[in-house]
Amino acid sequence: MTHDQELERLIAQTGRGDTEAFGALYEHCSRAVYAYALSILKLPAAADDVSQEAFLKIWRAAPAYAPQGRPMAWIMRIVRNLCIDELRRQPAAPLMPDSAAGPETAVSAGDAVIQREYLRSLLESELTGEEREIVRLRVYGCLTHAEIAEALGVAAPVVRWKYAYALKKLRKRCAQDERV
Repeated sequence: MTHDQELERLIAQTGRGDTEAFGALYEHCSRAVYAYALSILKLPAAADDVSQEAFLKIWRAAPAYAPQGRPMAWIMRIVRNLCIDELRRQPAAPLMPDSAAGPETAVSAGDAVIQREYLRSLLESELTGEEREIVRLRVYGCLTHAEIAEALGVAAPVVRWKYAYALKKLRKRCAQDERV
């Protein structure tokens, strides 16, 4: 059974009220859902809230799910829409580092936070909105190019090109920053 077939089976069983299937679906997708929400919202608490809300929405929408495309794209579209709703509700939410660690934290942990924030700032400053969305879905959502194309409503070759172009832009900027 392929990954997509397994997800479709779990969604169908969830739609029939099978709580064990829903638990398996949650176990299967929760990390990717949370990572994708965090990549958009940047606040762990908000990403956690959206992740939980997404699974509630999946539970409610599962009976009407029609397996026309890739199930992970359907799930990530739900997450994306909830993130957009959350950003609209709180447009002035402060950006805070992921870690609230004190000064006793090891330097390597601090370096990891700095590197993560640097990469996030690059995504925001160097890429267009669509490029950012494609990179987030690929890296944090672990979606294939075809799944991203379906989630965004564009052709798969366009996604492949924009993803490659976005990575090229990021590599170029990183190389420039290393020279400084």
